Amino acid sequence: MSDQPWTSAESGSTAWLGGEGGLSATFLLPGDKTNSASACVQHTLGPGLLAAPPHVHENEDEISYILEGELGVQMGDQEFTMSPGQMVFKPRGVLHTFWNPGSTTARLLEFIVPGGFEQFFEEASHLLPGDAPPDIGKLVELAAKYKLTFDFERLPDVMSKHSVVLPGPPPQ
Repeated sequence: MSDQPWTSAESGSTAWLGGEGGLSATFLLPGDKTNSASACVQHTLGPGLLAAPPHVHENEDEISYILEGELGVQMGDQEFTMSPGQMVFKPRGVLHTFWNPGSTTARLLEFIVPGGFEQFFEEASHLLPGDAPPDIGKLVELAAKYKLTFDFERLPDVMSKHSVVLPGPPPQ
């Protein structure tokens, strides 16, 4: 990215988790451009996909603003569906996940405060290429680096209840 003070989805690089058509993260404003104060990525998520297992961030708050499609969200014990123009605040320390319950690709802006966690998506894209089952051990190791904890025990219930799957082939 150049040193210009503005950016667009066309100028940011994109990482795919679970292969193309899975969960994308386009780096609109990385933390290194804000002195780590914040970051902004644009996510896309294909129909019928769960973005990630339920998880907790120790260091970051996230704000998601829906641009296109629908987004199902679980935050703590609450579940709701969001539409374009709506946003949700996901505070650090609160278990959450999101999925696409619709029939079209969902697109959203994700604001991350403080910045830095957006690099998780770049690193995770190498562990979740979409053409091979993920190495869960390496993924958990990477998550620990970013003080992110997955709750794999809740994963089957979320997937079953909302008829969604994770992008890419299932773990073996």
